[in-house]
Amino acid sequence: MNKLITAALVAGVFAGGMFAPDSWRNAVQGQIDRVTGNSSATASTKTPAAKAEEDAAPPIPYAQVQRPLSLAKGEKLGLGLGLFTSTQGGEGLAMEVARLGYSVRFIAVQDNSGAVWQLLIAGEYDDEVAVERDRSILNDTLQGAANPEIVLIPPPPAKK
Repeated sequence: MNKLITAALVAGVFAGGMFAPDSWRNAVQGQIDRVTGNSSATASTKTPAAKAEEDAAPPIPYAQVQRPLSLAKGEKLGLGLGLFTSTQGGEGLAMEVARLGYSVRFIAVQDNSGAVWQLLIAGEYDDEVAVERDRSILNDTLQGAANPEIVLIPPPPAKK
């Protein structure tokens, strides 16, 4: 019986490590590298989300995504679901909203103090009627996990 319990505990620890967030695994790997003196491994342990943040367009001022009084031609609205310090912080909410059928994306924004945040945006709308309808639906569905606000989706960055 003790062998069965031990096997179950070992399997549980292994599974827990496999499903642990990348930030936890990277922190543990960083500690291992520090103890062993192996610094080359940390460069290759960046998560896809961390790499995407590095490759992303520079942050735009948060004021530029605030809901406009009227839309100009070609401008799109979206539902801002929250500001996160990294895309990893909002991945759970993004996956939940994507399962509901909404497209999701992160946009880097900068507040007045200069801090950079990742704004999670759901959907893309041409008119305020549709965005208000989905705002109400998401507000009821998420039950306080996010308070959707209508935001202006910035245009894609200019290609170099």
